[in-house]
Amino acid sequence: MSTTADPWQTVLPVELVEMILQGIDLIDKRTLSACALIAKVWTLPSQILLYRRIAITASSSLCVSPYLLRYTRHLITAHSSGSASLDALVMHTLNVEHITVISSLIPQHTAKILGSHGRVSSITLKALVNPSSQHLSAILSALGPSLRRVHFVGLKSSESAALREPAVQPLHVETVDIIECDLN
Repeated sequence: MSTTADPWQTVLPVELVEMILQGIDLIDKRTLSACALIAKVWTLPSQILLYRRIAITASSSLCVSPYLLRYTRHLITAHSSGSASLDALVMHTLNVEHITVISSLIPQHTAKILGSHGRVSSITLKALVNPSSQHLSAILSALGPSLRRVHFVGLKSSESAALREPAVQPLHVETVDIIECDLN
C-alpha cells in the first residue's frame, strides 16, 4: 500500500502565503475564512487578517474580553469629550498607534494617558466643528513626541488661521493633513 501526500497539504513558505493573502480585500471575510481552512500553514496568517479589525460597540463586551485591548493598534472613538468610559478604555490600550476621534475632541487628561504609553504616531480628527486652538494644541502636545501625523477630515472652522498657529503644530509633528474642510 503506497502512501500519498495529502492533496491539500501546502509546501508554500509562510512568507509566500502572507503575500497571497495581502492581495485579498480585508472586507471579504468569507474568502479569508476559506483561506484559513486550506492548510495549517494558511490558518494563522488568515486569522490575523480576518480578526485584524473588530468593532466593539458595547462596553460590556470589553468586560467579558478585556484582553482584546492589549491587541488594539487603531482606536476609533465617538465618545463625548467628557466620557469616563473613554478614560477607562485608554488605560488598558497600551499598544494604540493610531487614534480616530469622531465629532469631538478627546479630553487633555485622556491624551496624556495615551501619550504616556509612547506609541501614538498619528491621530485623525473627523467632523470637528470650530475646535478651540488652545484645546487642540494641548491635546497634540499631550500625545507626546511619538506623534508624527495629524489628519483633519471634515473640519468646519471659522478660524482657518487658528490651524496654522505654531501652537497647533507641535515640533515633533511632521505632517498635518486637512481634507474636506469648510473654513468660513
